Amino acid sequence: MHLNWQPSTDLTGPPILTSVDPAESDELGRLAAGRRVLEIGSAHGYSAVVMALAGAEHVTAVDNHSGGTWLGDTRTIMEGNLGAYGVADRVTIVQADSRDALAALDEQGERFGLIFIDGDHTRAGATADINGSLPLLEAGGVLAVHDYAETCCCPEVAPAVDAALGWLETRAAGTRPPQVVGTLWLKRL
Repeated sequence: MHLNWQPSTDLTGPPILTSVDPAESDELGRLAAGRRVLEIGSAHGYSAVVMALAGAEHVTAVDNHSGGTWLGDTRTIMEGNLGAYGVADRVTIVQADSRDALAALDEQGERFGLIFIDGDHTRAGATADINGSLPLLEAGGVLAVHDYAETCCCPEVAPAVDAALGWLETRAAGTRPPQVVGTLWLKRL
């Protein structure tokens, strides 16, 4: 499956450039409702807006916002989008490398009911984001990884998920298998 970046069409407000498709967006909103959410990789803030509008208790959005890419000044664009949708007070932007941010959040004792990973799409980066996130996921929480099985631009994400999280399938009987919605890999832990 190949995902294209395009302006959102499912929000009632200004379009936000995203590669999250409507089915994935609906699932993220459903999962975020009533939970503290950690998002790794924000770009223009589409998924943070979706999860905040769906009733997330709070969204912590980690992105280095390094700019210099075709996406432009992502921090400024994201801040504008959060303001346009009236959710700026429910989203905290953490502008940092995800490894540093995850370690700091762990040291602070932060825990989240939903962790959405859509950051570094290299195998090493996705693996680091998964491994750094797991200690932050509260019992019964959901881990969601975007671009699983995306074949054009992100072919290293699925092998990273499978390698880092294969142990989940060998745990005691009764664990639920992962679910995939579009390219959104989901596992309740």
